[in-house]
Amino acid sequence: MSACWKRHWPMPSSPTTAGTPCPRSAARRSSNTLPTCSKHAAAEFIALCVREAGKTMSAAIAEVREAADFCRYYAAMARKLFAHPEIPARPDRRIEQLFLHGRGVFVCISPWNFPLAIFMGQVAAALAAGNSVIAKPADRTTLIGHAAVKLLHEAGIPEDVLQFVPCKGSVLGNSLLAKAEVAGVCFTGSTETAWTINRTLAARIPRSPP
Repeated sequence: MSACWKRHWPMPSSPTTAGTPCPRSAARRSSNTLPTCSKHAAAEFIALCVREAGKTMSAAIAEVREAADFCRYYAAMARKLFAHPEIPARPDRRIEQLFLHGRGVFVCISPWNFPLAIFMGQVAAALAAGNSVIAKPADRTTLIGHAAVKLLHEAGIPEDVLQFVPCKGSVLGNSLLAKAEVAGVCFTGSTETAWTINRTLAARIPRSPP
């Protein structure tokens, strides 16, 4: 996972470099072309959702469609929000430019009941925003997560930008979330686990002396 720490995509150093191509553009293109790629893999994902996640056929089809919709949505939003700097309106007529950029490494933790749609939505959003991603699937649905990451790699996402880490949640929390290199967490699951993640991340912030 060490390569993942180094492959987040920073903000351009100045307005003159805002149009400079960067790996984020590859993520946007990949997210946009992924729905087309997934048409060929739809049968595999439907079968996996039925067999591994216990979904009905209709629910599995809806799951695949929702995952494709997430990819289209985040690709479109990345183009809208990241392609050009925003110029906020100011009453004093001063001109300022607002650049959006990735934070660094994001850990994406998805649930078992939406193992493809939410998994893909979290990962696509973090990648399109310019972050590297460590993707952790639910313990019960690792095959679906693996197939999704494999498809993203085939669509053009570099392997050292998106890494697949199937493991127990306790292992991830104790060994990874406490690291300062983790810039953020995308999580869908129980409230109790969310509070645990929140406390783990908050414990990294140095406390001011009384």
